[in-house]
Amino acid sequence: MRDVDAGFSLVEVMVAALVLAVGAAAVASVLIGALGLTRDNAQRVQAAGLMTAQLEAARARPVDDIPATTTSTTTEAGTTYTTTTSAAWGTSGGGTDACVDATVLTATKRVVVTVTWPDMGTTEPVTGTTLVAATPTSEVLTTLPGAVAVQVRDADGAGVPDAQVVLSAGGTATTGSTGCASFTGVSAGSYTAAASKAGAVGRSGEAAVSTGAFSVLPGRVARPRADLDLAGTLTVSTVAPAAGAAVRDAPLTLDAPFFTPRTRRVVLPCGSAAAGSPCVDVSVSPSVVRGLFPGAYRVAGCSSAPGPEAVTVERGKTTATTLSLATANLVSATTTPLPATLYARPAPDGPCQSAPSLTIEGPAGPRSVAMPDGSWTFSRSADYVTSVTVSLAASTSTTVQVPQ
Repeated sequence: MRDVDAGFSLVEVMVAALVLAVGAAAVASVLIGALGLTRDNAQRVQAAGLMTAQLEAARARPVDDIPATTTSTTTEAGTTYTTTTSAAWGTSGGGTDACVDATVLTATKRVVVTVTWPDMGTTEPVTGTTLVAATPTSEVLTTLPGAVAVQVRDADGAGVPDAQVVLSAGGTATTGSTGCASFTGVSAGSYTAAASKAGAVGRSGEAAVSTGAFSVLPGRVARPRADLDLAGTLTVSTVAPAAGAAVRDAPLTLDAPFFTPRTRRVVLPCGSAAAGSPCVDVSVSPSVVRGLFPGAYRVAGCSSAPGPEAVTVERGKTTATTLSLATANLVSATTTPLPATLYARPAPDGPCQSAPSLTIEGPAGPRSVAMPDGSWTFSRSADYVTSVTVSLAASTSTTVQVPQ
């Protein structure tokens, strides 16, 4: 049995010292780690503050003045921080359907700030990002493509589906259910577009309706409009105050509130009218005016006086109306009888001024013919070397003395 007063042996003292050393080392390691973590956190907080300040400074500057790359150093609490800022233009948006996207492309400058410091070890750099939008005067906007959304509408303002739209710069698109045709990636500039659809016409009766000139701006959508609807038809019965053959290929005029400019339009026989425009088929009786945009029309002759009550043409339907003619009683102003062929042309300042000269065929001598009212010049020769100008009134017979 051991003597309690004998004390500790050397071995026991060494073992105790070893245990104490191990414990102290463990505690020291924990303390050192805690101190290192505290230091790293303090450095990251400081770096985050520098990063935030740099991002706020970038947002406060004019976007075009933010340089592509900058580097600066700052010493705080004995640590030197390096702040690197990079900036580059980018685009956002860029939808594929200009009929839906109000803005096709938007330019923004992406600014990235990275903060580093010495002895980071495995610590990640502090990084932040912000986007700064371009201003209206930013040069980068001039490089962005725009877009075109052509709105095709009928007489009631509803969208026309399945219409073909051709852009003047090239390219064809078909309208969807809303009546819109989309073109994206269009360079800035001035353009026109034309819309067409089988059986449909524009307000002036044209087969291909132009939008007129419009501008495409960088990164924006141009929205021109074209009015197109299924054509209607008018049958025109003529009445004259006295017996007399109707002059073949005589024109008539139409007036409608939607004509632009608001002028009375002359309608020529189908053999003389320009392709793709309204014409009157005089080969049938009553005459038929084809290719009319739905709406209200006044049908008249060549007088400058207002036409009769308007008649409504409906899409895809035929409407009947009546036109009162004038009767010209043609006689010779001399003892020389009238030839079988005479000529008449409308006044140069009247509604029918663009109509061609008419040829009046018949037996030689006096005759009566039914023709549109208005001011007409009559002659025995096609060059009108000698002629007489007479004003004819609808539903009235007028004697015309044709000179030699």
